[in-house]
Amino acid sequence: MMTLLRRRQYPACPHCNKGTRVRKHGTSLCGFQRYYCGECQRAFQGKYIYQIYQTGSNERIE
Repeated sequence: MMTLLRRRQYPACPHCNKGTRVRKHGTSLCGFQRYYCGECQRAFQGKYIYQIYQTGSNERIE
């Protein structure tokens, strides 16, 4: 029997744009998944309640 191994798909870090050393880092108070980047040692969320915190929102405002 052949077993398929799935590679976990984590988002790339919005600070350093690398996704090689990203791991899960708990959940936020709202229940969203948090991640930790081993490259730049910063934590981030994959999804936010407030639209202004989403990646790329500064370009849409200007």
